[in-house]
Amino acid sequence: MPVSGRFDLLYEVKPITGFALIDAWLSDSPWRDEMIMSAIRHMILPVITLSVAPTTEVIRLMRISTIEVYDQNYVKAAATRGLSRFTILRRHVLHNALPPVIPRLGLQFSTMLTLAMITEMVFSWPGLGRWLINAIRQQDYAAISAGVMVCGSLVIIVNVISDILGAMANPLKHKEWYALR
Repeated sequence: MPVSGRFDLLYEVKPITGFALIDAWLSDSPWRDEMIMSAIRHMILPVITLSVAPTTEVIRLMRISTIEVYDQNYVKAAATRGLSRFTILRRHVLHNALPPVIPRLGLQFSTMLTLAMITEMVFSWPGLGRWLINAIRQQDYAAISAGVMVCGSLVIIVNVISDILGAMANPLKHKEWYALR
């Protein structure tokens, strides 16, 4: 497994979009397929690094929410009617277990942003995180303040969107809307 860079040193890929796979695919080189495979091989470790911690947290949150929903009377009634576990899970449990998890996904975004910054430094990938950490090393205060403002704005926007989506997906909120009419 390669540990740094985005391609093997054999290939010179002209950056067009900034995305390694798309740049390799848009290349007119005769070794385009090898460049795409090189980009995929160089992505394996960073993707695993970025995905393990947030995935385990989301699985934990979903498990807790699912266990809560399985204890509800309507799920027990569906099981009593003879519905299969898959049907109960699909029709009743997932629909009601997801709304408490959605707002917490917005909180996971800040963790992902921090992990992305660290991953960019460790695996020598260009990006906002590496740029911000280099600005901190060089004590470039204008770049630091701009980077912190961009990252903070992204976190706020994602949190607001996840809160709105969580409120829209929550069936209890719909019940309150009908009560107000």
